[in-house]
Formats: sequence, structure tokens, C-alpha cells
Amino acid sequence: MCGIAGLFDREVKNKSIIKKITDKIIHRGPDESGFYSNQKGFYLGMRRLSIIDLKNGSQPVETKNIVLIFNGEIFNFIELKNKYLPEEKNIKSDTIILTKLIDKIGFKILNDLKGFFSIAVYHKKKQKIFLIRDRFGIKPLYYFYNKSKFYFCSEIQPLRNTLHIHKNDLNIDQVNNYFVLGYIFGENRIYSNVKMLKAGTILEFDLKTKSTKLTSWFDIKTLSDIYISDNKKLVAKVYENIADALRYWARSDVEKVFALSGGLDSSILASIYSKEFEKVNTISFVYSDLSKYKRFSETENIKAITSKIKSNHEDYYWSNKDFCSDLDSIVKSIEEPQGNSLLPWFLYKKIKKNFKVCITGNGGDELFGNYNRPLNYLNKSLKPYDFENFKNNYFYKNYYFFNRDLQKKYLKNYTKDVSTLFYKILNKKKPKLDVKRNLSILDYQTQFQDDMLFLEDKLSMRNSVETRTPYLDHDLFKFIYSLKLQRINKNEYKHLLKKVGYQLLPKSIIDSKKKGFSMPLSLIMRNDLKNKITHYLSKKNLKTVGYINPDYFDDFVMPMLKGENTNLQNVWNVFLFHLWYDLN
Repeated sequence: MCGIAGLFDREVKNKSIIKKITDKIIHRGPDESGFYSNQKGFYLGMRRLSIIDLKNGSQPVETKNIVLIFNGEIFNFIELKNKYLPEEKNIKSDTIILTKLIDKIGFKILNDLKGFFSIAVYHKKKQKIFLIRDRFGIKPLYYFYNKSKFYFCSEIQPLRNTLHIHKNDLNIDQVNNYFVLGYIFGENRIYSNVKMLKAGTILEFDLKTKSTKLTSWFDIKTLSDIYISDNKKLVAKVYENIADALRYWARSDVEKVFALSGGLDSSILASIYSKEFEKVNTISFVYSDLSKYKRFSETENIKAITSKIKSNHEDYYWSNKDFCSDLDSIVKSIEEPQGNSLLPWFLYKKIKKNFKVCITGNGGDELFGNYNRPLNYLNKSLKPYDFENFKNNYFYKNYYFFNRDLQKKYLKNYTKDVSTLFYKILNKKKPKLDVKRNLSILDYQTQFQDDMLFLEDKLSMRNSVETRTPYLDHDLFKFIYSLKLQRINKNEYKHLLKKVGYQLLPKSIIDSKKKGFSMPLSLIMRNDLKNKITHYLSKKNLKTVGYINPDYFDDFVMPMLKGENTNLQNVWNVFLFHLWYDLN
């Protein structure tokens, strides 16, 4: 795991600039640094978090033809080495193997990779830089391009500092999209001139012509249709595929820990790994004052699981004082406004003291049911691909915090409806798969990628912790999504995963209501953060910043402070935007 950066800029006179950029992402790789340059104005740099082959995995890696830096892990590098590079008997580094594979086979090897990554490859003879992002967008990669300059980095802030991008240079569409969605969505980011490389995409930059080209290397065009009539065989096959994903995704030369929320997804991963491979380390987020936060707590489930699997367990005890003292640091570390739960920050902060690798259950909901969104929509819809139907009965039922009327009333720079962008993604896939799977995959390409994976990367890497998500193993994904008629069930959410769970876990855990990392917003906002919220969302400040109509204070903020819960998340999102704006 690393942080990577690079640039091509003829105005740059020396290599000190690339060191300054990589120094800004030292938290992504505190163990080691590395640099490359062979011509004026061209530099590559990286910071390394050593996890596989601690002694020999340094970057950049150079062959006769290419130079490579990358952020991520290739979990099946041993198998790929044996298959394609049998002569390389002593190499134990996934980075070195990846470089040799790309040099020998080219980018078609990407389809064989099991893992997550953002890769930069410089081809010496072609004088081209290639940026590559993994299938699901687990690892970010940002870039800036104009006709004379090309910069890229694992984070936005180093690009902002180097290129003097001001906080007033905001993309108005994305500002409004944030207020609607609670996160920044898509290739274009909050700053007008910074883009994020799309998942499953290769960006080619030609140093000679200073031109760029984008191509897709991964797209879900076809899936098999599998039906397993024997229920025992079906459950056994699901179990086997999860265990196989874990076998790869837990591969590490350092100690790892399972983040245990008390919910089904993370509990099954820890249980299967402890049963099939070795005793596990687990860590959980718990509330220090249960009398106040009992409805948010999963303490009972956590105790039941750790007792059953006999893990080496540790709890992190959270308090509202912790949250308030760290809030500014958290918001700055995220780099863009983001309204989802910030509580995992504290878990990663605790993990950092003893571990570098954390395995999470992120992706389980999307893999096994997508919160029943597709079924709920199709049960009420005869025309699922009709835009108005999709907008009103899918998008504005599942994704939004400002509906169209609120957007018109409170957004000062009212722009196009973000639902059109979601619809384009769905409609583009229309000929490829059935509508249930297309709707499900829409979640992967929108909210899951830009909200959940985005936040997990930011919060963990700021604390120098690598998170791994076995539910995003692409072979596991293909198998589960090929169960066309059996993956989701209208009568029971995540029924396949529950059937696996009944073999491993206490029934009380499987039947318990999902809580996740729910933020106790009502308690925090009306007490510890009341003054801060009142300041940032005052009419005066709303008018000064200029994106939200000042009437929002009377219509939303004051009712919330007096006990109205209907728009808690809405007010929280608006508050976090204004806090982010002030800190950046």
C-alpha cells in the first residue's frame, strides 16, 4: 500500500517538487519513499506502507521498457508468477511481479489481477504515462491536465498546493450535487480543474503530444446465469466463494485485524477466517456511555461473536468529546465535503497503534441485496427504464437529501438535476444485463464508490491503515451476481448471506436490525456541537459563503435544534460543507 504521484511540466526545473508532493501524503506510506526521473519536467514519486515483502518491495520498479509505481495490493501475485513467470523463483514482492507482468504481457494482464490498485506506468520508448484504476474504484487517483501540464496524485491536497488551486475554484454542479446526495459524485470533483480517474479505466498521457486518452479496461457486460436447485449445495457454494476470497484478501506479511461491527457482513468474514485459516484479531467500535447511546450500540452482538470465534479482541470506547476534539482534523483529511458517518476514523486511529492491515465487511450489502432497492422499485414499476419513473421512484426514493422543490428554494446556484447522471449510467447498461442486476450495479458505480469506498480510503489512510474488502473480490462478485434468480429474495433481505450465517453465528446476530456505524447526530448536534452549528449555519455565514439561501437557518436549523428529527441528516450535510469550506 502506498501513496503515488507524478507530473509532466516543462516549467518545473528540479525534482524537489515531487518530494514536496509526496511529503504531503506521508501518512499513506510512512515506511519508505522512492523517486524517478529521466528527463526535464518529468517526475514520479511514492510513499510506501510496507505490507508484502517488507525488505524487497521498494518502488519505483524499473525494467528495460517501463517504470512502475502503484498503490494497492495484488493478492494472487504468487499464482500469477507461477503461471506467467516461472523463471522468477525467488521474487516475493507483488510490485515487482506486477511490473514484470505488465512489461511481458501488457495491460491485458489486468483482467487476471485479484486485488485493488491505482497504478502509474511510464513506458520509456513510447514516452507515455498510463494511469490505471481498479475495477470497483477502491483506491483513488486524482489528476490535473491542461495543454501543457499533467499532474496526478493519490490525494487532492498536494495538487491544490502545487498548482495553487483556490477554494473558490469550485465546480458549482458538484457543490449542488453534494447538497442533494451528501457526497461528491463522479469523475469531476469539487475543484473545477481536478478529476478522479474512473474505476476500471486507463488514462494515457503522451509526453510528446501532451494529449490524453481514456479507455475502459473493465466493464460488466455479461454475467452467467447460474441456478443451484439444491439449497445445501447453494449455501456451500456461497460459503466456499467467500472463503476463497478471504484466502487471498488476507494475504500479508504483517499482522492484520478484522473490524467487527456486530453486523452480519463483518461477523461472517471473521467467523469464516477463524474457522478455515487461523485465529483472528478483532476490534470493535463501542460507545463508552451505553445509557446515552444504547440504541446505536451493537455491544451485545460483538460479545457473542468474539466469544464464539475466540478472537483476540479489543474494543475502542468512543465518547462525544473524542468526536468534537477530532472533527476539524477529520473534515480536513477527507479533502472534499462528505456527509456519511465519520466514526470509523476513531477505529482506524486505534488500529494504527498495533496493525497496518484491517479487513472490513464493506460491500456485503451491495453484493447480497442492495438494501432491496431493485426489488422495491420493480414491484411498483412497469417501466423501469423510463426517466421520469426512474427519477421519481428510484433516485428520489433512495439517494437524495434535497428534493427538486428544496433545490429550487435553497440552492443559490441552481443547476441540472443529478438524477440525469445516474439515469445515463443505468441506461447505458440497458442492453447488457437484466434490469435487477443493472439497478444493483448502479449502486456500485455511484453511491458505493463515491461515498462508502471514498470515505473508507480517506479515514483509514490518514491513519496509515490499509483496509481490505473481501466482498469486492471480483471472482466472488461474478459468482454471486450470476445467481440471477437466487441472489435477492423479496421476502428476506440478504437471504443467501443469512443462510451462511446460520452455520456460523448465533441466531440473534443474524436476526438483529442493521445499525452499522450510525452517527448519534441528534445527541451531538443539539449538545456538544450546538454552538458550532449555529455559527456555521447562521444567516450571516450562509450569506457570506453563498451557496445556500439564508432562510435555511429558520426553516431547517432552528427546528432541528428545538428537537425536530426529520431533517437531521440534511442539516448535518449542510453543516459539514460549511465547516469544510472554512477549513480549506
